[in-house]
Amino acid sequence: MTERVPAGFIPEAGISRIKALEGDDQIRTGVVREAQTIDGSTVPVFSKALKDGEAFNIEVTGRAFEVATGDTQFKKEVGGVNATGGTAAIVGTPTVVDLSEDAGAAAWDITITVATNIVTVNVIGEAAHTIDWTVRVELT
Repeated sequence: MTERVPAGFIPEAGISRIKALEGDDQIRTGVVREAQTIDGSTVPVFSKALKDGEAFNIEVTGRAFEVATGDTQFKKEVGGVNATGGTAAIVGTPTVVDLSEDAGAAAWDITITVATNIVTVNVIGEAAHTIDWTVRVELT
């Protein structure tokens, strides 16, 4: 596997590593990101500019852990995004699956948003907590 920045990637704060499948003609691209939320912050962990006529299935799987409490959350979000006529949008409503979580992690979240033709994956923490995140994003 070769480390490289996928086409259209926009760097954001809190990103520590990038991994993509080899080859220019790959249909599926996966990246793993790490981030930390402090005191309820929202941190973007993935962004991709969508070109007109593009459509992707986006699958996000995340693990969140707070060292101070030991609380852990495992979550998956799956949805579709497209860009048509110069406007990007989420197709329908993404499916969110809470795989498992401790009661103390119930407020933590992962979201997929689209604004100004850029799809973004955010992790959202909780007030008065420091949470470490590892998130895998796959586009198909």
